[in-house]
Amino acid sequence: MSSALSIDPRDIQRAADQLITSVLTAGTGAVGQETRALEKDLEKLTQQAAGGKLWRAWKSEVRPKGGKPSYTPKGTVFVNGGSRSQGAMLYFASAGINRAKQSMFLAFPTEHAGPRPSIGAGVSNLTARQWAQVHHVETFEIESRDGRAKVLMASLRPGEPAVPVFVLIPFQRFGNKFAIAPAVERRRKMLFANLDRRLARIGKAGARASTD
Repeated sequence: MSSALSIDPRDIQRAADQLITSVLTAGTGAVGQETRALEKDLEKLTQQAAGGKLWRAWKSEVRPKGGKPSYTPKGTVFVNGGSRSQGAMLYFASAGINRAKQSMFLAFPTEHAGPRPSIGAGVSNLTARQWAQVHHVETFEIESRDGRAKVLMASLRPGEPAVPVFVLIPFQRFGNKFAIAPAVERRRKMLFANLDRRLARIGKAGARASTD
């Protein structure tokens, strides 16, 4: 008299498939959670450094969507916006110098210049020369008191004294108010810890199932 125990290979395959799906889903979930957390981290850093509404430019995207299992889950945090948002973020998050091209000057409008209207065709702002053409005024330059910059002056109405409309400087140092890389590295480490916790829960669930 003898007894034998056996397992249907199909049961083994189903169990393996379920385990793989659980692990892949855990990976996607961890990537999604930490990607959204990184977006919030960068929003907070930007708000503290720049103020205003620039922090709203941060957006995130996770693939695949809906937390579906994947061998290659991917999370991306990016600046959602045109050249103005991209440039502003680069200014606050980078060290460097923005130099004028061809021995010219960077032009920064004063409150007297008013809003700088769009001229279309992908050009978001008027240059100082275009501004003068639009407003039908003549401009002239004077040096600032400290000699570090020039000021573009214009009389906005006939008979009125000239007022400063643009400040002209040869270069501008970037703000360098916050760093993106350390925030990314911090979340990368937290991603692995997040995944470890999820895998541990899968292991505990499997251990409980095996004792039932």
